[in-house]
Amino acid sequence: LPEHSLQSLLLFKMGRAFENALFKYLLPDSTREVEVKEAGIEGHIDFGMDNDLDYETKVTWKYPKDDPWDLFDGYYYYVLEQAGTYAIMRRRRACRIAIYHVQPPPPTLVIYLVEWTAREQGDLWNIMLKRRDYLLEGFQGKRMPSKTVHKELCRSCPVKAECDQIGD
Repeated sequence: LPEHSLQSLLLFKMGRAFENALFKYLLPDSTREVEVKEAGIEGHIDFGMDNDLDYETKVTWKYPKDDPWDLFDGYYYYVLEQAGTYAIMRRRRACRIAIYHVQPPPPTLVIYLVEWTAREQGDLWNIMLKRRDYLLEGFQGKRMPSKTVHKELCRSCPVKAECDQIGD
């Protein structure tokens, strides 16, 4: 298992607990952590809705952006792919992404409606299938994961120690 500092674990747990409490209050008819599985790809939708669109939720200290695409092109680049994949698995073309900006005071909740075309979802699904195959090869010991410029992702990687020995 990857090693984490106690501070990182506490921050993660506190943020997750805050996210759970806040969004469960705002979405009382939702189901927390709806599990989706298809073709060897699995995930957990933050808040699933039976008769409405699902919600992916984030709590952040980052300031709201004037253009929401700036947020998704930057730090939350993965959220659109993740939410889009879940929408595919639920046979939906859309979802909502709720981001609670803790600062500046007062905190701000922004909810985005995100929709995908059939072609966009087809392209996204193909990407996810390739990633699945790549991960499977890694788990079978056929290859190491590629280096990433997003070093914060390395902290939770199960092969971090081996990767660090190889160098850049």
